[in-house]
Amino acid sequence: MSQRKVIIRTDASTREGEGCGVAFKSKIYLTNNMMEYESSDFVEKNLKTTDAETFAVLFALKEMKQYLKENGMTIANYSVEIESDCDDTVNRVRGIKEGNDIDKFINHYLTFYHDVKARWIPRSANTHVDAMAKSIFTRMVDEQ
Repeated sequence: MSQRKVIIRTDASTREGEGCGVAFKSKIYLTNNMMEYESSDFVEKNLKTTDAETFAVLFALKEMKQYLKENGMTIANYSVEIESDCDDTVNRVRGIKEGNDIDKFINHYLTFYHDVKARWIPRSANTHVDAMAKSIFTRMVDEQ
């Protein structure tokens, strides 16, 4: 059984006391093709910026687990690479730095995948996901 890979780029947008927008874009590499899936959501929690960025990873892992299952894919057959423009988030996913309960939930979701890697990417490489997070955040804050 060949190993398959999911690459997930995440980002968040937040302002103190106003909740946060979280977003991700994934590329799912199958044996003979590649699929893309993206999503965003608004979280009504007061999170500091680094926690919001890490929460975006949690959101992405949870959504991807469900997406793979709904599409008949076995999650244990996939390795996952998390890409973030936040060093703190990369270190938390790698287990180098633990922050809070968000990290515990991330570790729970990571156990479903075959192999896990996290790497920092420049903000300039993450403009699409950044725009998604800002869009959901702005839309929801404006509606409040």
